[in-house]
Amino acid sequence: MHSCFPMEGLDFIMGSDIIGAENSWISASQIWLLYFNSCLNPVIYAFYPWFRKVVKHIVTLQILQPGSSEANIL
Repeated sequence: MHSCFPMEGLDFIMGSDIIGAENSWISASQIWLLYFNSCLNPVIYAFYPWFRKVVKHIVTLQILQPGSSEANIL
């Protein structure tokens, strides 16, 4: 449904020099930006009709019924 960023790989992606104490505001702002993006994605996808149908199928547990993998959501 939405993208999720694994925070344990953050030091590998940003480099160990950015995670240092002197640039902590940079890493804090980048972490904030990553979390903000993860929170904003469901809001953006809510405008797509296929996304609403998928969420409805998940919330009403219709995905547990036989043959739900062949459902036409597009």
